[in-house]
Amino acid sequence: MNELLAFLAKEANLTNALATVASAIIALAAFIISVVSLFVARATLKNQHSHNVLSVKPIPMVSVADYEDRLTVKILNNGSGPLIIKNVNVKKQSQARESLIAWMPSLPDGIYWATFVGPIENHSLLPGNEIKLLELTGDHSDSTFEKFRDESRAALCLLTVVVEYTDVYGSAFPEQEKSLSWFGRNISES
Repeated sequence: MNELLAFLAKEANLTNALATVASAIIALAAFIISVVSLFVARATLKNQHSHNVLSVKPIPMVSVADYEDRLTVKILNNGSGPLIIKNVNVKKQSQARESLIAWMPSLPDGIYWATFVGPIENHSLLPGNEIKLLELTGDHSDSTFEKFRDESRAALCLLTVVVEYTDVYGSAFPEQEKSLSWFGRNISES
């Protein structure tokens, strides 16, 4: 080893040339590692973004309830992220209106909607939350309520609720449609 050091000390030009070549090789290796690191970081960022989008995905569900003393139509968010309702349309064949209440028959005296909403635009729902589009409650032994409940069922069974929605990233999702034909299952028995 001492002989090598003595030789290198004598040959200063050769030593400088070897040091320059070694520095160039190390610099090139550092550059290659940096470029590879950039590609790995970019791929990781892309995968993380995909994961984030999937982990906050909303899943809307139009739910119906048809009981003797209550009729309800609501939108639930069964997903893991906020549901941003861009628009809700209610269709009957080729016609569309902005709310369920717009399709309902006139209320008789003494009967009232428990709740209803008008047009819904840019409304958000957190995971597990709901918004009732329409709810009618009453005493099923009251003949006025019973008649209006059946009229409401007849109106509801012809409708389809269409929900346009997105997530916090503004992703495009297909419209969620739900036919309310369930309300017509007992109409012929009346």
